[in-house]
Amino acid sequence: MKVSQRKIILILGIFLLVFAVSCQKREIKINEIGDQNELMKIIADKKTGYSNYVRAIQQLDANLTPSFWSSIANDKSYSDKKRQVAVVELFQRFVHPGITMKQFADVLNKPTWLKDNEVDFSPIGTGYYPLKKFGPGIVFFIYPFSNIRYDEGFWFIAIRIEGEISWHDFSKSIHHEETECKRDFLKAIRGEEVNLNMRNAKILDIGMITFEYKNNFWPPDLYDTSSYIQKKEGAK
Repeated sequence: MKVSQRKIILILGIFLLVFAVSCQKREIKINEIGDQNELMKIIADKKTGYSNYVRAIQQLDANLTPSFWSSIANDKSYSDKKRQVAVVELFQRFVHPGITMKQFADVLNKPTWLKDNEVDFSPIGTGYYPLKKFGPGIVFFIYPFSNIRYDEGFWFIAIRIEGEISWHDFSKSIHHEETECKRDFLKAIRGEEVNLNMRNAKILDIGMITFEYKNNFWPPDLYDTSSYIQKKEGAK
C-alpha cells in the first residue's frame, strides 16, 4: 500500500511536535527541581544539554567542594563551553582576595585546561578593570578556553597578587618575550615547585570581564559581571 507524500509530511510534523513538547517538559522539570543532589547529578551528567546544564547551575545552592567544578573543567569528555562554565563557577565560589597562591593552586587542582598562552600579565602593574586602579602588586590575566569562537563571546579573569616585577621581566615583556614572572605564576597555580615568594604571595584583588556578542551565550542572571565584582569587593 502506497503512502502519499502528504501523509508522510503529516507524520513527520506530528513526530517533531511531540519531540519539541517532550524537550520543553524536560526543561520545565529541571526548572522545578529543588533537590540539590538531583541538580548535581544533572550537572555532572555528560549527556545533559548545555542549556539544561546552565539551568541546573542557576538553581544550585549547595556549597560544593572545589573538586566538583575542577573535575569538570579538567575533563576533556565535557564540551569546552561546559568546562568554561565550570571554571567560572570555580572562581566565583572559591577564589577571593586574601588567599595565598598555594591555596589558589589547591582550589584549581592541577588545571590541565589552562594553557601557557592563556596567561599574561601587566608589565606596569597598575591594575586593570575590573580591578582597582593603581593598586600595588602584579596583575595577571587568565583567558580560559580561548579557543572558543570570539563571535560567540569570551571572557577573562584579572588577578592582582603581592610582589614586584623585576626590570629584567619588564624589559622582556615589552619585547613580547617569555618572563620569569609568568613562568613562576604558572608553576604556582599548577601546584609545581616554585620560589617561596610566589608560593606565599596573597591575592589582593580579582575580577572578571565578560564580552558577549550574542544574548544567548551566557544567561545574564548567571554571569552578571557587575554583581560578581560587587560580591568580591564586599568579601574584603
